[in-house]
Amino acid sequence: MPTKIMVTTDFSEIGNSAVDYAFDLAAKVGAKVQLCTIIEREQHESHYFIDYTPLASEKNLKKIKLQARKDLEALVPKKFKNKIKYQIIAESGKLAHDGIFEAIEKHKPDLVVIASNGWSGFQRFLVGSTTDRIVRSAQCPVIVTKGQKKA
Repeated sequence: MPTKIMVTTDFSEIGNSAVDYAFDLAAKVGAKVQLCTIIEREQHESHYFIDYTPLASEKNLKKIKLQARKDLEALVPKKFKNKIKYQIIAESGKLAHDGIFEAIEKHKPDLVVIASNGWSGFQRFLVGSTTDRIVRSAQCPVIVTKGQKKA
């Protein structure tokens, strides 16, 4: 059974859906949650543009990480706030997948939970898939949740 579960989000609705799943799983197995986001440092076209991307100057990085930590804290499900141990991780990386790999190496989770938007074929080819890269190359098991936007 995992003792540390890392869940990553890009603060999109789909990305955030993995957070609830990770906390539910942690409650069932008695694990700690590592709630992680990556501040991307390279400019690129992205389907999910968030406030922390695409470029973060060194001068603003500390302020951006602080805000990201506050935003991650707000994602912790209320029913688990005082019941499950969790760690807030806001790291930076050239691209999201680079930062996630670095966070996995640094924080050593037993399991990673990440959402997928369900793209396939040409759409995935054009935009790329952070989830695919993590699944193929992570040094620990990965659970992929099928994120869905709320109607």
